[in-house]
Amino acid sequence: MARIQSSGYRSRSQASYGYGRYSFIPTREIIQEADFTRLASLGGLAGIAPINQFFLPEKLNSIKSLRIAAARLKADILLVYTFQTSFQVGKQQFAPLNVISLGFLNNKKVSVTTTVTSAFFDVRTEYLYGVTEATHTEISHASVWNDDKVVDALRLKTEKKSFAKLMPSMEKTWQGIVSEYQVKKVE
Repeated sequence: MARIQSSGYRSRSQASYGYGRYSFIPTREIIQEADFTRLASLGGLAGIAPINQFFLPEKLNSIKSLRIAAARLKADILLVYTFQTSFQVGKQQFAPLNVISLGFLNNKKVSVTTTVTSAFFDVRTEYLYGVTEATHTEISHASVWNDDKVVDALRLKTEKKSFAKLMPSMEKTWQGIVSEYQVKKVE
């Protein structure tokens, strides 16, 4: 299991590892232990393990780097996920690092939308078994956006809620993968 983001990604609370087409997020900021337990309890799994940056090269240009890291963990399937968060005031879109300048926009409604996407890949062949996606939006007033802590807390809130919405569809996708691809024992 691995979280990736755009190359050079950083937030108030974390920085990414690597460069290239994407970067790797080594810290577990969104997914909690209960989420790992829930995923690990799915049928057809011997276990679940997060990928560590020690298994990855610094240059990340393809999913192959993650697949090699997953193979070192003796995994058969790689679950990759990413968050796309946007901040909007009226019709104007802001980049996450620019949102602390919103304090001057008193009493305007601000929306923060996060879409989380996950994909299940075969570690050996890169075959894509399935993709899932979920979105969550929070609405606030710009007058409270005068502190980067507040902005980051709202980002985290939308990311956590979008991931919570994603869990049932990941479970359903996993059940479909097991149903279709699990080797049946011949008696």
